[in-house]
Amino acid sequence: MGLRAAYASVFLVALPLALVAWARALEGQVALPASRSPAGGLALAVLGLSLWLAGVIQIVRRGEGLPMNAFPPERFVSSGIYALVAHPIYLGWVVACAGVAWAAGSAAGLWIVTPAVALGCAALVFGYERPDLNRRFGAGADFKPWLSLPPDLARPPTLAEGLAFWGVLLVPWLLAYEAVTALGVPPDAIDIRLPAERSWPVWLWTVPIYASAYVVVPLAPLLVPTATALRRLSVQGLVATGVVTVVYLALPIIAPFRPFEPAGVLGWILAVDQQYASAPVAAFPAFHAIWAAFVAEAIAAAPAPGRPRSRARAVAAWAWAAGIAVTCVTTGMHAVADLPAAAAFYLLLRRPDRLWRRVLDGAERLANSWRAWQIGPVRIINHGAYAGAAAEAGLLGMSLLGGADRLTGYLAVAVGVLVGAAAWAQWVEGSPALQRPFGYYGAILGGAAGTVAAAWMGQPPALVLAATAAMAPWIHAVGRLRCLAQGCCHGRPVDERFGIRVRNPHSRVVTIAALEGRPIHPTQVYSIVANVVTGALLLRLWLLAAPLWFVTGTYLLLSGLARFMEEGHRGEPQTRRWLGLPMYQPLAVASVIAGAVLMSRGGPPAPAPAAALDAAVWLSAGAAAIVYGFAMGVDFPEWNRRFARLSG
Repeated sequence: MGLRAAYASVFLVALPLALVAWARALEGQVALPASRSPAGGLALAVLGLSLWLAGVIQIVRRGEGLPMNAFPPERFVSSGIYALVAHPIYLGWVVACAGVAWAAGSAAGLWIVTPAVALGCAALVFGYERPDLNRRFGAGADFKPWLSLPPDLARPPTLAEGLAFWGVLLVPWLLAYEAVTALGVPPDAIDIRLPAERSWPVWLWTVPIYASAYVVVPLAPLLVPTATALRRLSVQGLVATGVVTVVYLALPIIAPFRPFEPAGVLGWILAVDQQYASAPVAAFPAFHAIWAAFVAEAIAAAPAPGRPRSRARAVAAWAWAAGIAVTCVTTGMHAVADLPAAAAFYLLLRRPDRLWRRVLDGAERLANSWRAWQIGPVRIINHGAYAGAAAEAGLLGMSLLGGADRLTGYLAVAVGVLVGAAAWAQWVEGSPALQRPFGYYGAILGGAAGTVAAAWMGQPPALVLAATAAMAPWIHAVGRLRCLAQGCCHGRPVDERFGIRVRNPHSRVVTIAALEGRPIHPTQVYSIVANVVTGALLLRLWLLAAPLWFVTGTYLLLSGLARFMEEGHRGEPQTRRWLGLPMYQPLAVASVIAGAVLMSRGGPPAPAPAAALDAAVWLSAGAAAIVYGFAMGVDFPEWNRRFARLSG
């Protein structure tokens, strides 16, 4: 009972107090729009706490336990609030955080703490709870609540599925859109309009066509022929919302509305639309046109068995979508360039399942691409090229961001990263089978030590570390290609629809994990995706002159959350366990906490990137590529000493 009380006190007392303190420490660190509504915030907080309490009650009554991961309930709960939403406790907690921040007028609480809490809940669900529920309850854990994707069935969607479509898809999209527009026009905004189109007239008679999207998209469940089509539309919309929102945040592109005389009803409607959009952001690509294309495709989908397919229905749907695209420009709501961008994203994301399968097929080819050339006792392995490319790109990027005059500091960090990664992995995983492994958290500690050395040499530690952090996701993403080829950081078995198969006899998947030919989670791909998103956001923070410690802390926080999720799907048998978890999950939590602390420190603003690099930087980057390529791609297969061999 004492352990349960202590566990509960952490989440019911210590965590809320820590979040409040964090929000206060973050205020003013970065420019964020503040919004305060005591009544609205209180209502939102009450709603969130009600969801949270309803979930807790159901766990206690139906689950015969407590909502504690360390002391899980005995039964899987799918009744009450859990019949409506899968994770009411986490959803309620996030909603309550947003409500408290809104009521207090805390910009940091609303824009930083609440999203961090949401990402933390998602990391816990995907990195621990979902795998744990599947292990403990098997098929019973596959229960789908009302608020979930429609079933893949060739029958008309039900009213309940149509209403769920609003909650599953339209609400997340609306929140993402509102967040981007509320952030306003960035200080370095780029007007995407062509010079000629800035003076084009606004054709008010086309406003009804443009505005029809606000009616047709929400009514899509009544227009699509099958639940399968509605499911595909839902997946398309969710994936596009995630991808395009990152694009909106990462690219400072705007399309200012063209001025017009708001005459008559149509003029009033367009004026209201512009007022609602408030800022001419979230324009490139035009999500209005993407929505129209997705909905048109869903309406034109194959009908249920026994029902005739209507060519006229398909033609009308696509004609409407084309009209929406054209009127994005004729109403002055979008620039011309927004439309080809929308078309490109539609074509890229129209079949997310096929796109993901192509990514996995490429990953599988890379995972079986191990090649080597032996010259006497020396073996040169092809995957060393990825390590060398990552090191070179990283050093060049750090020099561009922080300035070439800090080169000695970057080199000190590069040395610390390599030595720390090697030393850590030897301590944690070194064995006759793993004579030269490298560890991510050792690289983090080594980079910190390198920063201390850089400071001793007169280099500014905040700048050196922030430049390293801003480039670290890109270095890591390229380095994960090496992991695929070598077989390190691999996943555990998974359904063949979602996995890759490794058959190369030199891969660690085969030689150590004995998973040859079995479908496994492509955890390296998960890591690459997370690092690309993190890297794009960090570069955007740098260009906005965010405080240096804030940049470094954001990296540690986001990378820790991503690593926690990734670790829940990894399958390396040599990984130690701490507190019943793979050891890297507690370390990921420590990374999140350290990141939150550093974000609060602020520091001087990130400088403007350099315009060019001198010869010393290029030579140093080339040398770093050779050293890292040798360390991670050249070995001595006949030797049995530590650090001698990379692969079997």
